[in-house]
Amino acid sequence: MIITERELHIKKPARDENLLAYFAEEIKAYLKPNEILVRFVVARTTEKEYSCELGVLEDSRIDLHSGSTSV
Repeated sequence: MIITERELHIKKPARDENLLAYFAEEIKAYLKPNEILVRFVVARTTEKEYSCELGVLEDSRIDLHSGSTSV
């Protein structure tokens, strides 16, 4: 089990929408099946994107595609 810090740039949505849901979908697409988000920060915003910091727990025993989220 290891926790890593990563930076992710997320483009701003084309239209107004629920930002939490938008961020959740973008991060879900970014993470691997054996990773769980433990920290999320929007560190900077520009006209085109959000610069985000992620804390990610990686564990080979986790497989979110199997439906189990227990560590």
